Amino acid sequence: MKWREIGILYRMELRSALRERSIVVGSILIPLLLYPLLMWGIMSGLTFVMGQSESQVSRIASSADVESTRVFEALESDERVSVEILLPSHLDIRSRIRSGELDAWIELMPAAAELSPEFRKYHVVYDGSKDRSAVAETRIVESLDSLRTERMEDEAKRAGLGEEVWQQYSVASENLASSRQMGQFIMGLIVPMFLIIMVSAGAMYPAVDATAGERERGTWETLVSTAASPGSIITAKYLYVTTLSCAAGLLNLFAMLVSMRAIFAPMLASTGKNMEFKIPLASIPVIAAGALLLALFISAGMMLLASFARTFKEGQSMAAPLYVVSFLPMLFINSPGIVLTPKLALVPIVNIALVFREAISGTFQWPLIAVAVAVELVLVAAVLLLAQRVLRFEDVLIGSYSGSFFRFLKERIIRRSQT
Repeated sequence: MKWREIGILYRMELRSALRERSIVVGSILIPLLLYPLLMWGIMSGLTFVMGQSESQVSRIASSADVESTRVFEALESDERVSVEILLPSHLDIRSRIRSGELDAWIELMPAAAELSPEFRKYHVVYDGSKDRSAVAETRIVESLDSLRTERMEDEAKRAGLGEEVWQQYSVASENLASSRQMGQFIMGLIVPMFLIIMVSAGAMYPAVDATAGERERGTWETLVSTAASPGSIITAKYLYVTTLSCAAGLLNLFAMLVSMRAIFAPMLASTGKNMEFKIPLASIPVIAAGALLLALFISAGMMLLASFARTFKEGQSMAAPLYVVSFLPMLFINSPGIVLTPKLALVPIVNIALVFREAISGTFQWPLIAVAVAVELVLVAAVLLLAQRVLRFEDVLIGSYSGSFFRFLKERIIRRSQT
């Protein structure tokens, strides 16, 4: 292996990539800017929608026997509620709620009209499939709960009972997690998924461009005909794709930390919850090593698949399945109850994702981390050995083979092994 030759080719690939606008956007700008802007847009949209829901006036109808009650007075005093007295049949009321003319209907239960006011029961009709109707039901229940609490307090005062007596049961909660630990918990659920996605996305365009893109531009034959050996060319391209893939993941991690601190922290502080979005310094080397292992595996796989394509478009379609598979496991482990275990440490990609999650919280299970690293290294070695075997065939190396990777695997690897 001629490392000086590889270094020259590697630097040439990097310089070419930095002059390519699509690679700069896909591997640097998108990881750095896309998800912070996306998170800001999502949170701004949620805030706007919540504000719109709060400002909507709930159209509530009630029967005449509710008009003289404290519930009616409480609802009318709420600026977010508009109450009217109606006397139609129940069927008519339900049809109007379903059609959206009304949001909710409140009436006294038939047997409750004979009871004293403090024992009355109410019946609320609403349509849970409509947001306005669900909000109206919530506001009615809030008014009833508030009146119930006031009634209980008044009766307790008359009887000379303290709050600890008439409530009978009370709960005082204490959260032992600090604001930093809560922030790390939130990051542990979000950051690993985006980190893996961006490592895959950062590898896809360079891997396709370094193989199928070279063939489409007609520069692959020129590069192979130079004094550099084919092994040096492939190694330099592989290291170049791995570099951009790993850089995309780490840039995205930095952008996520900055955006979560700038967007989530002020919003949570307004609700009385304080969170610090900081990663322990000791976890940074572990996360960087995990991102590098993922980049080594994903880059090798994507280059191997894209090397059978003749055009950039073909290369994208061939590498896309690995892009999807790389983050598909995250959909099944995105639960705070799943932790790194000996069995999960043997599952590729999932193990690194769980290492990321635990490292963010400052937890390091070194024996299991070592198992996860060993599994990823074995996987990378297996893909590289397969690539070395594939590139022995000259028609694949020069790009004259017209089939896909799976066809090649079936015809020249599996069948020859059986023979």
